[in-house]
Amino acid sequence: MVKGMTIKAKLITLASLVTVSMMLYGVFENMIINKIIYAEEVASQNWFIETELLALRRHEKDFFSRMDDKHLEKHAEVMAHLKMDLIKLNEDYLLLFNRGTNNSTTLSKLEVYQDSFIALAKISHQIYDKNGLEKEIDDARTKLEEAIVHTQSISVEHVMVELIEADYEFRIQHSQDTLDELLSSKKALEIAITEYPTVKPVYDAYFSAYNELIDLHLKMGFEHNEGLKGMMRKTAQEAESVIVENAKSISLLIADYIEEHKFKLHIFGLVLLLFTLSFVFVIASNINARLNTLNHMVKALSTGNRDLTSRINFKGNDEFSEIARSFNQFIESLQEAFQEIKVSYEAINLASHEMSGKLNLTTQGFSDAVTRVNSISSSIHELVTVNSEINLSINATDDASSKLSNANEQALNISRESNAEINGLNEKLLNGQERITELNEQSAKIQSVTKAIQELASQINLLSLNAAIEAARAGEQGRGFAVVADEVRSLSGKTDEATLAIDETIVELQKKIAVVVDILEESTKTAQDTLSKSKHANNELVTVEGLCLSLSSQTSQLATASEEQQYTNNEVENHLQELVAISSANEEQIVQSQHSTDIVLLQSKKLKATIDSFKVS
Repeated sequence: MVKGMTIKAKLITLASLVTVSMMLYGVFENMIINKIIYAEEVASQNWFIETELLALRRHEKDFFSRMDDKHLEKHAEVMAHLKMDLIKLNEDYLLLFNRGTNNSTTLSKLEVYQDSFIALAKISHQIYDKNGLEKEIDDARTKLEEAIVHTQSISVEHVMVELIEADYEFRIQHSQDTLDELLSSKKALEIAITEYPTVKPVYDAYFSAYNELIDLHLKMGFEHNEGLKGMMRKTAQEAESVIVENAKSISLLIADYIEEHKFKLHIFGLVLLLFTLSFVFVIASNINARLNTLNHMVKALSTGNRDLTSRINFKGNDEFSEIARSFNQFIESLQEAFQEIKVSYEAINLASHEMSGKLNLTTQGFSDAVTRVNSISSSIHELVTVNSEINLSINATDDASSKLSNANEQALNISRESNAEINGLNEKLLNGQERITELNEQSAKIQSVTKAIQELASQINLLSLNAAIEAARAGEQGRGFAVVADEVRSLSGKTDEATLAIDETIVELQKKIAVVVDILEESTKTAQDTLSKSKHANNELVTVEGLCLSLSSQTSQLATASEEQQYTNNEVENHLQELVAISSANEEQIVQSQHSTDIVLLQSKKLKATIDSFKVS
């Protein structure tokens, strides 16, 4: 079945097999993992039950130490959860291992434990409640103490004190020893009050309540292993022991269960892997066998066995069969080609001999042509040399003309720049002259202001003099005013002196301004004359520039014509040199062709030997 399949079909089948195997392994692995997770949840629930039992004992201790009903309710709540978890654990255990646990025993022991705890709780309430038995005993004892005090008997009071101490010891520590002491004190008091009949009823009421208390403590048990306490403790320990043992055994079973399912998963994966590898091996062996056959055939052809009549025989419709058929067709076409090559060889051999003779004659003709072309090329080369010298002289003249034109253009540019600068200088001089005139006008204004200040200072001086006269008339009262008048007169004098100095300075400034104005007028005239001369020189330079351009244009035309003549001569020389090179190359190629013809004749002999080495018929 495998041999009749194509490689593509084999690979698709292999891929499908691997995919199905992976899917099967995934499904099986998922199932195993779910079982393992479920088993681990059962194990955690198993240990959680033990935790609940510890919480149950803690609430028990809290209740008896604090007598708080809150702990009683929590105890009942935890007990209910513990029973439910035990029942669920039994169901899960049955589902996993097809057998139940001994949790029924645990449940029965827990029932006994719970009944004992409830009975102890009721007795504790009966004794220790606010209006419980201890309160009743305390009230009866108080009445008994009052009755004994009325007897006024020291001996009876002494016995009563011993009874009270025995009562206190018994309530502090419930034991048989304290009870015996209490009963001994009771008997001693009973003997001591025989002479006091009024105390007897109170005594009976006190010990009636106390006897009830003793009965309840006896029922509860003085020690932890007696009475209801002993029963509760024993059942709790037995239940705890069973739960712990169950937890250990269940943990071991679950661990074995997990390992077993892991082992199943590994075995299943290994079986799938072996099955897949077996199928891969079968397909690979089939493909390898056909490849080896093809390889052997190709090696045989490449290492000396040149039998083109051999063929590959593959049965089937796969790719290797198609390759074999194609290979056989290739060998067959190669066989036919070699037969045709053998026929062509004989024709090529004959043509090569004829071509060798004709090439000898062509070689002699080309040698004569090359000699004549070399002679013409030498004459053209001399003509090109003379034309090159003429062209150099024309180019030198053109360069000198270009330099003259450039120098004239630079002089023209400098002249234009000088004209622009002289114009700017003339404008600046005119502007400076206007500013100097304005300065002269402003100095005149300042001079008028100083004159006004002098007049004002004269008036102030006059006023201060009048004020001094008036102060002298006033005598002592005007002495201060006279001092002020003197200061004002002094300041007026200084002001007058300062204005005179300013006026002199302004006069000097005006004189110098007049000199500067004259200089600026002369500079302006000089600048205008220079500008006129510069414009005339500029016009002359423009004329010279035109002449230079005309000379440069004519020289350029002559140089262009000479260059064209030079280019034409060079082209002729180059073409002749190319012709010489081509002739030489053709001569060399003819020689090479002659050599190649000889090689072809030699190779044709080798080709004949090679063709003869193949078996084509």
